[in-house]
Amino acid sequence: GALKECEDLLDQYGGHEAAAGMAIEIENIPTFRKKFNEVLKSRMNDDDIVPEVEIDTKISFSEITPKFLRILEQFAPFGPGNMRPVFMSENVSLAYEPRIVGKNHLITALKQAGCDKMFDTIGFNLGDFVNKIDIKQNLIDIAFTIENVTRDGRTYPQIRLKDIKVKDR
Repeated sequence: GALKECEDLLDQYGGHEAAAGMAIEIENIPTFRKKFNEVLKSRMNDDDIVPEVEIDTKISFSEITPKFLRILEQFAPFGPGNMRPVFMSENVSLAYEPRIVGKNHLITALKQAGCDKMFDTIGFNLGDFVNKIDIKQNLIDIAFTIENVTRDGRTYPQIRLKDIKVKDR
């Protein structure tokens, strides 16, 4: 698409839907950058740049059992063409105050009414939500993947947030 329209500035290019590679002479980079951005602007509209999270299914925390996690891991390895399933859970609450680690990553633990399970949680680049969620007053709906992490020789499931919708209780 857009690379093809700029091929006169490239020595070579190629790739697949999720990645592209190219070789370019250093002196052509400024011209390429300008032309490539013009091509993208002419092809894109506002809907193209609104982030979208595709959710595979809605689940409750009570459904995240050791058996469920074993079945989930049978679908590995995950990556382009076989992405981790994205789940959604509603009316989730924070087990403790969220905080920011790294550049802008939210960490906390989440729980859900009617379930005694609590899950360690990280939301990469979701640190802005720290100031939007009141631990006593807000419930949240979450889109997430589940990944196993190992710490201190112990492996456990961790919720990896993709998006958060803040609600009032």
